Amino acid sequence: MPHEHNIGAGKEHPKTHQIIFGSVLMYISVNVIDYFIIMFFPSYISAQLTVVIPLFVRTILFAIVLVMAITFMKLSHKSVFGEEEVKSLKKTGIFAHVRNPMYLGTPLICIAFLLLTMSLVSIIPLIIIFILFTHMVKFEEKELEKVFGQEYLEYKEKVPRWLPRLTPVKFND
Repeated sequence: MPHEHNIGAGKEHPKTHQIIFGSVLMYISVNVIDYFIIMFFPSYISAQLTVVIPLFVRTILFAIVLVMAITFMKLSHKSVFGEEEVKSLKKTGIFAHVRNPMYLGTPLICIAFLLLTMSLVSIIPLIIIFILFTHMVKFEEKELEKVFGQEYLEYKEKVPRWLPRLTPVKFND
């Protein structure tokens, strides 16, 4: 039986865990394959980028994006699952910056590794991950609309799905 987080705030997509696990597995597989291609074909474009962009620059970018990903995931998880029952729409904290911080973490981790490895081939699974996650999120947004109605529609209008706002949205609740 599929695991569902249905704590009064709408249902998650029925294949959420398979989509996340499959996405991560696909991304890692492509990176490993690309790594071996780079080792055996030094003229390959990803190999050229690793020479042009110094490792310390790539490592700093990797660390920044990875910390952002973990922060989004941790703050949203604590906010949603830190309480016994979610009875209201989360519109404060990290949820005032971006609607899907928990899901955003996975693609950000992939982007962090892309910046570290310069694996241009990994852009393909990254695009697929965003398409799959967007499909998953659209399902969940419809569920949230059923539960919270106009309040969620107004929230959806003000808070972006994927690209976090630098300043939080202030709601008059």
